[in-house]
Amino acid sequence: MYQFDQRIIDNLENKYVRYTRYADDMTFSAPRTGYLNGVLKTVATAIRETRFPKLELNRKKTTHVTRKFGRSVTGLVLSNDGRVTIGKERKRFIRAAVHHATVGKLNSDQLRILAGMLAFVKVGEPEFLSALEAKYGLDAIREIQRNVKRGGGRLPPHEPPLAMTVVTRREEDQVG
Repeated sequence: MYQFDQRIIDNLENKYVRYTRYADDMTFSAPRTGYLNGVLKTVATAIRETRFPKLELNRKKTTHVTRKFGRSVTGLVLSNDGRVTIGKERKRFIRAAVHHATVGKLNSDQLRILAGMLAFVKVGEPEFLSALEAKYGLDAIREIQRNVKRGGGRLPPHEPPLAMTVVTRREEDQVG
């Protein structure tokens, strides 16, 4: 994939355009949308010139985002002030899931999924993980994370947090 990436970088018409790729997610960013004219043509050319691996552009997954509307890439959200976050909705979902885990309402599969989400949070927005640790206790968060290695089970009870999390019906359906 190095040669594919290099083709795109070399053929970008506008030097204000930044190209990044994570797995199969390509992102092109620029200070103004006009700078992005021609990017699709550049990608199509690079795909045509790449013999291996066989690549194709999934137009259904192609999006154009601006500051005015949410900018999300690989599950991370770029806020207008330049911060990278996991997004408001994902935070609410994870907070509710952690609450459910601490009161024993998640099965082992759900706990494994939650542990994966916490690993994502640790990399994507470590401040939020710290906030969860402060609210629910470091031991409770570590127990969720260790739960993956042991293959499930219930978390031990802990002191309830000072402020209870409000879980909406929609979140309950998703969590448990």
